[in-house]
Amino acid sequence: MKRAMMSVMLLLATPALAAPASPASSAKTFVEGLYKPWVASLKRNAAADRTGYMPKDDESVYVPELAALLNKDQRISNRTGDVGVIDWVILCSCQDDGGLGYRVTVPVATATTAVAKVALSFGGKYDRTLTLKLVKRPQGWRIADVSDAETPSLLAMLRKELRGKK
Repeated sequence: MKRAMMSVMLLLATPALAAPASPASSAKTFVEGLYKPWVASLKRNAAADRTGYMPKDDESVYVPELAALLNKDQRISNRTGDVGVIDWVILCSCQDDGGLGYRVTVPVATATTAVAKVALSFGGKYDRTLTLKLVKRPQGWRIADVSDAETPSLLAMLRKELRGKK
């Protein structure tokens, strides 16, 4: 009886294990984690250098193929002095991120893929939307492709424009 009572007490004293986050929730958290420090830096000082706060073009943000293509574009641009294929800030689809605001929704998510919609504002109404195709990797969510009204697929554009270039 004593043993049964202690077991019940231990069971009641042990906090319930938290349920794992849903794929949509964890994908949204990943995307918001890209924007939050960036936008916070804008609010602190709009004229400051934000390169440390802006999302990186590496495998902590993008799938390996997309990260490699972005880095290849940058290397070619640095070597030749020409403007690269990418001449805008990808995750705001802009050249000037002043006044950037964002809202993230994840309308589609499975355990391994998700689609995030990022509504963007530049001090006014939310009139621009990016679509981020996400893939769950062992390290967490990564961006596999980016699209907006002008660029149906960043990945396809980079593959085409950088094909054969070194």
